[in-house]
Amino acid sequence: MSSPKVSSALIILLLTLLPMLVFLPVIDHGFVWDDEPCHLHHNPYLSDLSWENLGQLWQSSYEGMYIPLTYTVWAGIKYCQGTDVNFNPKVFHSLNLFFHIANGLLVFLLIFSLVEDKWGACLGALLFLLHPLQVESVAWISEFRGILSAFFAFLALWQYGVYSEKKSEKKTGAMNYCMATLFFMSSVLAKPSTVVLPLIAGILDVFVRKRSPKKVLWSLFPWLVISLLVTIGTKIVQPDQSLEFVTPVILRPLIALDILSFYTIKFFFPYPLCALYGRTPEFLVESGTLLWSWIPGVFLLAGAWYYRRVPFFAVSVSIFVIGFSPVIGMVSFVFQNYSMVADRYLYISLLGPAVFLASSFARPRVLVYKWLACALLIGVWIFISWERLPVWQNSITLWQNVVKQNPTLCVPHNNLASALEREGKFSQAIYHYSQALKIKPEAVLFHKSLALLYQKQGQLDRAQEHYEETIRLNPQYAQGHFLLGNLFRLQGKTEKEAHHYTLALEIHPKYAEVHNSLANIWAQEGNTSRAFYHYTQAIKNNPNYSAAHCNLGILWEGQGKVSEARLSYERAIQTNPASPAVEYLKDLENTYGNK
Repeated sequence: MSSPKVSSALIILLLTLLPMLVFLPVIDHGFVWDDEPCHLHHNPYLSDLSWENLGQLWQSSYEGMYIPLTYTVWAGIKYCQGTDVNFNPKVFHSLNLFFHIANGLLVFLLIFSLVEDKWGACLGALLFLLHPLQVESVAWISEFRGILSAFFAFLALWQYGVYSEKKSEKKTGAMNYCMATLFFMSSVLAKPSTVVLPLIAGILDVFVRKRSPKKVLWSLFPWLVISLLVTIGTKIVQPDQSLEFVTPVILRPLIALDILSFYTIKFFFPYPLCALYGRTPEFLVESGTLLWSWIPGVFLLAGAWYYRRVPFFAVSVSIFVIGFSPVIGMVSFVFQNYSMVADRYLYISLLGPAVFLASSFARPRVLVYKWLACALLIGVWIFISWERLPVWQNSITLWQNVVKQNPTLCVPHNNLASALEREGKFSQAIYHYSQALKIKPEAVLFHKSLALLYQKQGQLDRAQEHYEETIRLNPQYAQGHFLLGNLFRLQGKTEKEAHHYTLALEIHPKYAEVHNSLANIWAQEGNTSRAFYHYTQAIKNNPNYSAAHCNLGILWEGQGKVSEARLSYERAIQTNPASPAVEYLKDLENTYGNK
C-alpha cells in the first residue's frame, strides 16, 4: 500500500474514531428541551405516523418552522422502530453523532480541495468536529435539523467546487452542478438557515479558485433565487407579531456587531457555555451593554480587511460571519425572544476557522512547536467538550446548569420546574415556578403551570388564585376560563363551572374541549338537547376527539338510539383504541345484540 493511501486511511480513522470517543457518552442521554413537547412525542404528525400526516409536514410549517426533510428522516426512524413503539433517544442521539462525523469527513474533503494538504485539512476537520461549540448540536436531538442541513450544504459546496474546477478546464460539469443544486435545496429543506450557502460558495469561487465574479454570479443565480424564496417563506411563518420586543432598525447594526463580538470571544474562549444565554435585544438595549459590546466585532472585521492579503484569512472570517448571518439580528427571528445567540448557530460557521487553520499548516515548512501547540489546543477542546456533555444528559441537568449561570432568567426556572414536576419533585418544582414568577410576574404561562401543579397536589385554593390571575392578566385567555371551570368541577360548584365554560366559548367558539365539558354538565342535568348540541360541536371542531364521541354514544344509548350509539362508540375507539368506549360497546352488544 502506498504512503498516500496509508495517510488517507489514518486520517479517515482519526476523523471517525476521535469524535466518536469524545461524544459517545451522548448515546445514553435522554430527550431534552423541545425534543418531546414539540418535535417528537407530542408532534401529532409523527406520533400518529401516516402518509397523510407526513404530507402535511411538507405542505405547511409546524411550530413556526418549515423543516420537512428533517421530519421525514425522523418519520423514517419512527417507521423502522415500529409505529406502535415509543421514540428511543439512543437511536436519535446515534443519528446526530453519525451525521456529525460524516460532516467532519465532508469538511476534510472540502478543505483538502482548497488547500491541497491532507494533514492540514485533517486539522481543520478536527477543529470542526471537536470544538466545544459543537456540543449543543451533537447532544441535542432537536438540532439534528442543523446537522442534516449542514450535511447537504457541505455536499453542495463540494459538488459545486468540482463543477467550478471543470468549468475552469473548459468542461461542462453539468451533472455536478445539478447535484450541487439538489443538495442545496435539500439543505434548506432540512433547516432554512443555509440560505446563505450561495454567498459562501461565491467567496470560495472568486477568492480561492479565482473565477470571474461575473461567471460566478451567473452560476449561483438559481441558488440566490432559491434563497430569496426560502427567506420570504421563513419570514411569513415567523412574523414580527410573534416577537415580544421588535428591535428598532437603527440599532440592528449594533446588535449584529454585538453578536459577532460574542461569537468571536466564545470561539477563542469556549467556557463557560450555556444552552440559553439570555442575550435578547431588549436586554442589550436596556442594560446598556450595547454601548460597548460591539467593539470586538469591529476589530475582527478591521483585522480581516487589514490582513486580507494573508492567505485564506479574510475568506475564513467571511465564512465564519456569513454562516450565522441569518440570525445576526438584522432580520428578526422567533428565538430572539429568549436569546439572540446560541452555540448551535455556529455549526456551519466553524468551517471558516477550520479552513484558516488548515491553510496555516499547508505551507511547505511548519515548525514543530506549531504542531505541538495545535495538539495541545485540540486536547483542550476535547476536555471542555467532554466536561460539557453531562449537562445535556436530561432536562433537569440542562436547566439546572442554565439557572446556575443565569439565575435572573425566567424561562430556565420555568423549564426546570416543568422537568422536576415530571419527575414527581413537586416542592422543588413549585420553588422554581415561583422564582420564574418573581422575575416575570405578568407571565400567564407561568401562572397556569403553577396552578396546575397546585391542583395536582390538591391545593385547590392556591390553584384558583393563579387561574384567576391568568384571566386578570389576559381577559381573552380562553384556556384560563376552561381550567378554572375544571377546578370548580372538582369542587362541585357546577354553576361557576358552567359560567366559566360559557365565557371560554364566547372567546373561543371552536374550543372542542370546552364544548365537551359543557355538554357533560347539561347531560347530568337532563338537558339532552343542549348536551347533543355541544357534543356535536366538539366533534365538528375536532373530528378525532375520542372522548366527545364516547360521551355522545352514552347520550344516544340513554335515548335508546342503539345504532347511533354503536356508531359513536366505534368512532371513539377508532381514534383512541384505549377509549372507555370499548367497554361501553361490549355492554351495548351484550344488551341489544346486533339491533
